[in-house]
Amino acid sequence: MDHFDDILFFAHNQKIKAYDLKLNLIQEVSEMPKKYYIGKENSIAQYQDGMKIMRKSTGKIDLKPSFICADLVDIIAVYVKNRGVFILDINGNVRQVIFPIANIRAMSMNRETGQLVLCGRRNLYFYD
Repeated sequence: MDHFDDILFFAHNQKIKAYDLKLNLIQEVSEMPKKYYIGKENSIAQYQDGMKIMRKSTGKIDLKPSFICADLVDIIAVYVKNRGVFILDINGNVRQVIFPIANIRAMSMNRETGQLVLCGRRNLYFYD
């Protein structure tokens, strides 16, 4: 499915497992996610009750996102309806909450400018 540094994430028997190439060790990480988003520095497994950032140290986050933008470097943007856009760091800690009252319909990353682009019904928001 995915890999970061010396850790390979793969699916086997309806579970996600992590294989440490240096230690030659397989560890069960979680059950199969509903969706999986691949990013440059980290990826996200989305479950019914939350999501998990897939990296060397994985941690589950208690958010039920409407949608996710996982292609940011070292951060992940998650939109939760009626709560705003959560900016998470690679360990799953909430760094910032932006646009808490905006009804976001789409979200993307402009890799040339490094800006997060949020689309509302009639507005575009740009976040550095």
